[in-house]
Amino acid sequence: MKTCYHCDSGIRHKSDEVEMDDGAVLHQKCVGAYRAKMLSNQAIKVCGAAAPTGVIVTTVELHHIGISHGLGMTVFVLKEQKMAYIADLVAPDRVLFATVPDFNIKEWLRALSEIERLDFDSAIFSHTQSPKPLGSKKDVTLTREFIGDIQQVIVAEFKKGTNFVNIPDAIDLPKYKHWAMYEEWLPLNAWRIMLEMHMGPYPWLPTGAFDHQTLVH
Repeated sequence: MKTCYHCDSGIRHKSDEVEMDDGAVLHQKCVGAYRAKMLSNQAIKVCGAAAPTGVIVTTVELHHIGISHGLGMTVFVLKEQKMAYIADLVAPDRVLFATVPDFNIKEWLRALSEIERLDFDSAIFSHTQSPKPLGSKKDVTLTREFIGDIQQVIVAEFKKGTNFVNIPDAIDLPKYKHWAMYEEWLPLNAWRIMLEMHMGPYPWLPTGAFDHQTLVH
C-alpha cells in the first residue's frame, strides 16, 4: 500500500492513486490541496497589458498554515476584496465535528491565531451552519475561543477532582448552546480535546521520516 504524500495516510485502491509530475503519489481528493501547498505563501497576479473588458484583476494570496488539519492546510485571501476562503478549520455556528478526527489541537489553535492576523474582512467557509453566505474573522475567533473554553473547563474539572471519564458530560458552555450539534457532539469534542491534553497531540510525522512500507504487513 502506498502512502499519500499530502495527507500521510494509506492509498487503499489503485483507482484512487494519482502520481504528480514531481513524483508525489496522492489520493485523488488531495490533488487540489497539494497543488495549493506548492504555491503556498505566494501572491499570484492575474493581469495583462490590456485585460479584456469584464475581466476582474485581483491578487490571490495563498497562506500555508501548516500542521493543523492535515499537513498542507492553506488559506486563500483575495487581497483587493479582503475576502478569505477557509476550509475545515472553521465551521460557523457549529461545534467541532464529532470526535474531531485528523486534527492536531495545539497546532489548530496556533493556525487560528495566524489566520486572525491575516488581512481580510469577510470569509467563505467550506462548512457552515450560518444562514449567511459570508462569514467574517469573528467566526475564526469564536472557534479559537470555543476550543479554549473547553480546555479551561477540563482543567477546572480536574482541579475539582472530577473523575476523568465523567468530565466530557460535565461540560456546559451556554455561550455556544445555539450552535448546531451542541448536545450531540460537545461531549465528543471534549473527549478528543481532553485526550490530547492528557496524552499529547496526534503524532504528526514529516513525510520521509520513516519507511511507511515497514508498517504494511
